[in-house]
Amino acid sequence: MADKETAQRSGPGSTLVMTLAKFAVSIITPIALGYSSIPTSLVEKIIIGFLTYLFWTSIELLITLQKLFRLEKGLSDLQNIRNDFNVRLLNLRVHFEDLSTKFYKPVDLFQEHINRSIQDLEILCTDAVIKEELYVKDYHFDNADLLLSAMESDKEKVIRYVWVLESDSKFFDEKWKEYCKQIEKGAKRGSIKSVKALLVGPDGWLENHPMAKQLLGYYAHQKGFDYRYIALSTYEKWTRDQRLSEQYQDFGIYGTRYIYKTLQYAPITSGHFSKDQKTISEYTKFFENVWKCAEAKTLPKRALPRMTLEGLFQFDQEIDRQRTDARAARTP
Repeated sequence: MADKETAQRSGPGSTLVMTLAKFAVSIITPIALGYSSIPTSLVEKIIIGFLTYLFWTSIELLITLQKLFRLEKGLSDLQNIRNDFNVRLLNLRVHFEDLSTKFYKPVDLFQEHINRSIQDLEILCTDAVIKEELYVKDYHFDNADLLLSAMESDKEKVIRYVWVLESDSKFFDEKWKEYCKQIEKGAKRGSIKSVKALLVGPDGWLENHPMAKQLLGYYAHQKGFDYRYIALSTYEKWTRDQRLSEQYQDFGIYGTRYIYKTLQYAPITSGHFSKDQKTISEYTKFFENVWKCAEAKTLPKRALPRMTLEGLFQFDQEIDRQRTDARAARTP
């Protein structure tokens, strides 16, 4: 995509403009010298004009060579990816042929299972090509580094995510802890410009949950982070009014590169990644509209404590321990 954009910017029109600009500078430079206090002959002015033209031509040549190098590297990387995939396909074909000599007739258990797996992969690849969508299970929490590397070359560098909070369970499991650490690390090193969290909680959560102010304090005081809190009933009304798919629990938008829409968290986390720009634009617009609505709240910074991630993790652990002890005390 980057090479395509570079090619579009370097079309015939831009080349003509660059050539005319070089000629103009080469002519203007010796003329300007004639109005200065430096004595120059006509021959010297011609030589200066010619050298000026050579200078700018050399600059243009270096830029062109740099673009060609990037293009060649991109094509080489793409070829390596294809070669690696073709090797895997070849191995798959060879192993399947060896297995087929040992299949029981008429239907073999090994054959049936392998065929189903290959069909699932075919459907996965087809959806990735046609819909620009990828179905994953327990994937992105363990591969946050891939998302962050994509953000480094993104023009926007803004992460937006919806976090649906619950009143009676821990906020942070081990995967969510690691994910939050990676996002914070990306913000500190500059690959992420801004993190916007839309926190969605049950009615009364903001006023009654013992960890509400600590969680909001983290987003309020952390550099590059921001938040809005909105009641679940209001958020659900927004999703119905905007006709967003009800099969997804929440979503996260990674600049203009990806969107991840969560199908479920238990027993495993699953959802869809998408590169489709129409989908990303639609959900980004929805997110920003909710972010700016009157029902989306923030509290004054001075009313919120400064919190680190580790502080949040410890606070969350302590509240969960107290909750567990209270349940045990009620059990006869």
